[in-house]
Amino acid sequence: FDVVREASELYDMKLIELNLDKRIIKEIPKTIYATETYGMGHGIELLHFNISKEALKQKVKVLMCGAGIDEEFFGYWHFLKSKFNRLKNEKGLEKELIKERYNEIKQLYNSHLLVRDRTRMAHGIEARVPFVNVPLIEFSMKIPPSFCVNNTGEVKKIMRDATAIFL
Repeated sequence: FDVVREASELYDMKLIELNLDKRIIKEIPKTIYATETYGMGHGIELLHFNISKEALKQKVKVLMCGAGIDEEFFGYWHFLKSKFNRLKNEKGLEKELIKERYNEIKQLYNSHLLVRDRTRMAHGIEARVPFVNVPLIEFSMKIPPSFCVNNTGEVKKIMRDATAIFL
């Protein structure tokens, strides 16, 4: 997370680091109530609930959220289930990955945005999701998977390259 610290200093942004431990387990009932679901997924809802709780304490009104970037630019680990060094040579594999990306983006609202919005609004915190906008999603759908994941398995490669100058 050193890059995050450096970026916050570079852009003169307040960075609040939150250390969570097993005590957050007591927040599970409140998180379930806020999200209106027992489907806690990977527990990310609990994390977002506690981030929002801390933001409220810090009198932060709006949080930036990176939702969408993994879906658009192959950032999730399951995108690596195939061998990417074959990507350029196998159209079938590339089509499979494009379909998987489409399905991820299609489920973005139900799988992430709705729950994150509920965990934040439980504390009166608003979230901005700059990567979830129609022009960017449409653009990302045109990018071949081989531009997003390199042969060594580095994910979101095109985004890392594009933003390297700023970090």
